[in-house]
Amino acid sequence: MLRLFTRAENASADAIVALTGLDPRPMDSGQRTGIRRLSKRGDTETRRLLYNAGMAGAKTDTWRCIYERERAKGLSATAALMALARRLVRIAYSLFKSGGQFDRNRVMMA
Repeated sequence: MLRLFTRAENASADAIVALTGLDPRPMDSGQRTGIRRLSKRGDTETRRLLYNAGMAGAKTDTWRCIYERERAKGLSATAALMALARRLVRIAYSLFKSGGQFDRNRVMMA
């Protein structure tokens, strides 16, 4: 992750998520609205590791509430884990840019 963050040091969090391939891409054409799927344009190994981090995080007290909130919205288990992985990337990049420390209470409030 550090290599990815230093490579795109001035990028936004959305750009970092897109670089990992975790961003949903629309499959629309004309008036037809298609299914949103992952772009998968980034490194496959990074995406796999982030998915595994989401799976591990969904079992902890800190991240379980976010996972369950995504499931309550009607997302499948895989989609909820990907949403959690996107959130982990955004938080990690924010901490990288600011040089701050992780605060579990801020995650619980969001």
